[in-house]
Amino acid sequence: MDDIRQLGVTTSLTTAAQILGICYPTARRLAASGMFPVPVIRLSRRWKVPTEPLIALLTTGRVRDRTTVAQEQHGPLDTTKRG
Repeated sequence: MDDIRQLGVTTSLTTAAQILGICYPTARRLAASGMFPVPVIRLSRRWKVPTEPLIALLTTGRVRDRTTVAQEQHGPLDTTKRG
């Protein structure tokens, strides 16, 4: 985990794929389809992977997305319609 934390805020799709044990062609297909196990960011022709969700997946088996973080900070979202 320390090695992953030392990668910085983001890492390449290649590195994230290696960490997760996914071959690069599969990782690229998953990223392009929105199915990569953690969020990815497309910057021009490059893919970047935030390290925080990668670490969360490896340590807890879950990814902390924006909704999860919001729920942890503010409680469950109220999805009932009003009005």
